Amino acid sequence: MEIIRLEDLGESIIAVSPHDDDAVIGCGGLFSYAKSNGIYTSAVIMTDGRFGAPYVKNKDITAKTVKVRKKEANKAYGLIGLDDLSFLGFPDMGLELYKFFIIEGENGRHIDGSYEKLLSEVRRLKPETMFIPACSEIHEHVDHRSTHEISMFVFTFLADHPVGYDLGKPVEIKNIFEYEVWNKIGEPTHYFELPKEVQDIKKSAVDEFRSQRRAIKKLEIGWGVEKFRKLC
Repeated sequence: MEIIRLEDLGESIIAVSPHDDDAVIGCGGLFSYAKSNGIYTSAVIMTDGRFGAPYVKNKDITAKTVKVRKKEANKAYGLIGLDDLSFLGFPDMGLELYKFFIIEGENGRHIDGSYEKLLSEVRRLKPETMFIPACSEIHEHVDHRSTHEISMFVFTFLADHPVGYDLGKPVEIKNIFEYEVWNKIGEPTHYFELPKEVQDIKKSAVDEFRSQRRAIKKLEIGWGVEKFRKLC
């Protein structure tokens, strides 16, 4: 494995996160360190986390859960020092159904699909390096699989292609890395060692996801070292 060097990442990096906590768990330490060294950091959260309270048998909890998780995310990414955080708001556990450009809803109402929304954000933020959920995650959670596929589609075809004239100017992305959350990357190509102060920041950020503690306890989080696989 090679160590990730900040100078190879460019001046701006972005993490695409299926849910609010995933990018913090998988690459929050690297992003915090990158931010402190002058790199512009951003993250896009794909889903609204509405099913993040699976032990509560009350349909009314859905809207409250979305608000709670968004509040937790703002605090967590604030601790990391993120420059830009955006929420695309697709239904938790339902991202696969929105893996399109334009969806015609009831009465012909236009609904922006995930390709369109993520592409717009990538072109707005102009990152040089992207971090996305690892391919090994696709069997663990349907939203992780969809996020991986949507991100790769945007990266390989749309980010530097003149499609979607009203979605911003194409950008050139130099690198794309996978990060791990639920499953370990089988053959990581890169790693990043977190200084003690960055480990503390990451732990504090993860702790902000109070509503997700039962799930997070099941994870083997990389506190001292974060591992990645470079795809391009």
